[in-house]
Amino acid sequence: MAETQAIDIVATIQSLVGQPGSDQRVMLLCQILAQGGERFVPVTPLADPAPLVDRAFWDQAHTLSRDAVTDWVERGLNHELLTGASAATKAGRPVLIHGTGATGRRALTLLIEAGHRPTGFVTPRDHMTAETLNGLPVLPAETLAEAVAARLGTDMRPFVIIASSYALLLDDYEAAGYVLRRDVIC
Repeated sequence: MAETQAIDIVATIQSLVGQPGSDQRVMLLCQILAQGGERFVPVTPLADPAPLVDRAFWDQAHTLSRDAVTDWVERGLNHELLTGASAATKAGRPVLIHGTGATGRRALTLLIEAGHRPTGFVTPRDHMTAETLNGLPVLPAETLAEAVAARLGTDMRPFVIIASSYALLLDDYEAAGYVLRRDVIC
């Protein structure tokens, strides 16, 4: 049997930061590092990896605890998600979390800790077990536009945070005209 060798993700990231063409590898390693926690970490590739490839931060990361590094990485990964939620809220658009399981609840916690209050949840009709979750309405994915109008009283397209393990959800939203980062993020 082949022996597996553990790598120090933090040290590996430190060695990659600033090297030409390493941004995508750094982002992937940052996501792996952050996924170890119990928080919601989006998997949509960042439009701007700058929050994660700050050489000055990684140069001093060896003096920080692993938890401090992980917290910083999570903030960097969540930056676009929180920026999108903030812009949607300012524009009067509903902010919805697609997923009512553990990942959806972690996304709710992230948003609340960052000072945002999502408008509700989205899930397929056959997965709905209640009309509300944590005091927020649960809307059926199959008739989302109609449900937003009826239950939330607006015709504005919501900003949707996909917090579900169903891999094709982003494709479904894009097929419905949602634009990545502007209307949906996962």
